[in-house]
Amino acid sequence: MKTAKTIKILGFLFLFGFTQPVFSHGTVSYPPSRIYNCYTNPGTAVCNACGGAIYDWMSVLQPGTDNGNHPAFVPDGQIASGGNGGPGGRFSCLDALTTEWPTTTVNSGYIDVVWRNSAPHKTEYYIVYITPLNWDPTRPLRWDELIEIGRVGKRNAEPFTTIRSFIPATYEGRRAAIVSVWQRDFTQSHEAFYSVSDISVGEGAPCSDGDPVSVTFENETDCALEYYEGNALQESVNAGGAYAANTTIGSQWEARQAAGDRIDSFIVTCRQSTYVSSGSCDEGCDLATWSASSTYISGDRVIYNDIAYEAKWWTRGDNPAQNSGINDVWRNDGICAGGGCDTGDDVYVTFENDTDCTLQYYLDNALQGSANPGGFYTTNTAAGSQWEVRGTFGDQLDSFAVTCSQATYTSAGSCGDGVTDGCAVAYGPYPNVYMQGDIVSQNGHNYECLADNLFNVTPGTAAHWWKDLGPCSTVTTSQQIILYPVPVVQGTLNVQTQGQNTDEFNTAVPRSVIIYNEMNSVVLTSTIVGDDANVDVSNLGPGIYYVYVEGSIEMKRILVQ
Repeated sequence: MKTAKTIKILGFLFLFGFTQPVFSHGTVSYPPSRIYNCYTNPGTAVCNACGGAIYDWMSVLQPGTDNGNHPAFVPDGQIASGGNGGPGGRFSCLDALTTEWPTTTVNSGYIDVVWRNSAPHKTEYYIVYITPLNWDPTRPLRWDELIEIGRVGKRNAEPFTTIRSFIPATYEGRRAAIVSVWQRDFTQSHEAFYSVSDISVGEGAPCSDGDPVSVTFENETDCALEYYEGNALQESVNAGGAYAANTTIGSQWEARQAAGDRIDSFIVTCRQSTYVSSGSCDEGCDLATWSASSTYISGDRVIYNDIAYEAKWWTRGDNPAQNSGINDVWRNDGICAGGGCDTGDDVYVTFENDTDCTLQYYLDNALQGSANPGGFYTTNTAAGSQWEVRGTFGDQLDSFAVTCSQATYTSAGSCGDGVTDGCAVAYGPYPNVYMQGDIVSQNGHNYECLADNLFNVTPGTAAHWWKDLGPCSTVTTSQQIILYPVPVVQGTLNVQTQGQNTDEFNTAVPRSVIIYNEMNSVVLTSTIVGDDANVDVSNLGPGIYYVYVEGSIEMKRILVQ
């Protein structure tokens, strides 16, 4: 398989130099793609690195995609170059991580994305994606982050093709990128073309995570609040007062009452000017929060993570939660949050991911959310609820019950410490180029790439380039979900799955389809049978939703309008 792929690419490169018009096909002319912008405006500074490649604006392609398996041929970080990036890559300039790419101002709502096809062919499909809200041009483009906003199916050869797409209103004031793929008709060729267009949505300057912004936090509770950023106290505000802060987009804030109980948690959003903390404060425990630098003697009482503790003898630096056994210095006096709570009561918990891989959080076997290494997932749940933490490939790493008035749960450790994960996509030599964080499989192990633009370094032979994540085995769950049409406009979503959809008697297995809104709340559940079924989504309002199919290892975004 690898030999055939290499011969195919070498043949393409040979012909490219002598019969270029045969391979001249197309790109997006509106909003203009990066290479089309460089072709029409060659004096643009960021285009200088492209040299003469801009005159081949119609040739950002892969000659074979194995039935449209684009991530296998176009790695993350090389989407703009169509997999022709990396050292010496013909179109590597298009993958530059810089804010200097010119943007085209477009409106939210419907947008007609236009492909200019200099050599038309019959088409299998065109797909249009948009980057997530928190993307900025200094971050590599990754397939699993893209949100599909438009698609057309089979078409005859035509010099121009328009794909009606839809940009949600939440992108107003944002900078984003539109990624589009043109896949030729499989009966003629598995050739595909790739395009990236930089846009600014709506009026006003776009903004990205990390940009400075001024926000006023208004306290409409019935008690004084303390505002924290990154667990550091910033200001205290009486009821009815306000605190004006200079912060950044994407920063995480908390509002706590004097006893330390969290009242609110929120992320500063693009062009936000005011955030209102409202409600009624619980008086909590009249105890000081434990401090690692303080000295305590017998009889001293403190609160730590909503639990009251009493010192049995002199202590300093002994964490109460870790030193409250029968022979330890602290006595656990139980919940101390102003009246306590019972199993089933609502609690607000942040699950912190201190592992070295992405974690998925499940409640009653239903995926609720995920968190990257060092990240967190915040949710409303109930005291006593049973949660499960799974690794990148679905292996259970942790299991726990949420305790009464619990505020934080930390999942720590290594995801590659001998746990048998599912095998990732197999490693391949050049033209495959890998970026830091990419995971591949080789000889029954998964490996994580430790550098950008890495190629022709076989995992298992160079530990300073590839981190061994441990043994893996082939997963038998569904590897792919295909949703159509996207955006959803008629109230029916077609769900296609590929994988193990039958039992040992070759009988179709029912599967649950779970749809979440942007707040990670379940808004629809349905049951499908077989690998091609329809789900009624007519009761969903306009917006972005997340679709999970039981037994799959991926979750896909959809746009309902």
